[in-house]
Amino acid sequence: MGSTKLKTPPIQEAICGFSLKKREEEPWDTSLNGLLLAQLGDRYTGPRRQQEVPTDEGVLERSLFASADETQLIGIGDYTLSIHSLSPYEGWESFLPRIEETWAAFERVAKGQEIKAASLKYVNAIKLPGLIDNWDEYFTAPLTIQPGLSESVKAYFSGAVSHPEGDSSTTLTQFWAIVPDDGELMLSLHLEVAQAFEPHMDVDKMRAVLNRLHKIEVDRFFASLKTKAMEAYNNETLET
Repeated sequence: MGSTKLKTPPIQEAICGFSLKKREEEPWDTSLNGLLLAQLGDRYTGPRRQQEVPTDEGVLERSLFASADETQLIGIGDYTLSIHSLSPYEGWESFLPRIEETWAAFERVAKGQEIKAASLKYVNAIKLPGLIDNWDEYFTAPLTIQPGLSESVKAYFSGAVSHPEGDSSTTLTQFWAIVPDDGELMLSLHLEVAQAFEPHMDVDKMRAVLNRLHKIEVDRFFASLKTKAMEAYNNETLET
């Protein structure tokens, strides 16, 4: 996430998601999927697939389009639009313009469609050398595990915590799993920041909101790690 404290970004996937305002009694126009792809030229020439996402309102159906090297994706369908960056992460300086490019292309084919809310989600994978009993030495919001439990299970889900940030909110979810080939511990930190959008927000205001969400994302990520976790990730002792 752009910090000198880590040798390489631990980001496995970054996702910018837009929830769109539904038009009453009007189903999603699936022709928009292909029209958006045509607008974006040859950027997404890789595999294409359909995705079904269970929601409280039923199953959400979306189309996913990948770049040739499958490190970049866009998803569209049922009043949602998402832009994805997979490992190796391209960096915010490249990701943000791609988000703006995708939204501008979508506006050209879906005139009058408004954003209801936006979110940024980062999935971070941090490999640590084996099981840990003293989680609080590594993380500011450590996993809560009963004594001895870590020796008998191979995966664990910690739950989520939401931190209000003015008109936005942050959700942190932690998972860990044992990597069977080397016995190391793979910790996955999922951080998502979301905010409602004002009606008819122009591109400059949208950029300001996304930059703010990104800053919250970065701050929350590094606030969740202690020096010992970063040392383990880098496999060295950090200079202070």
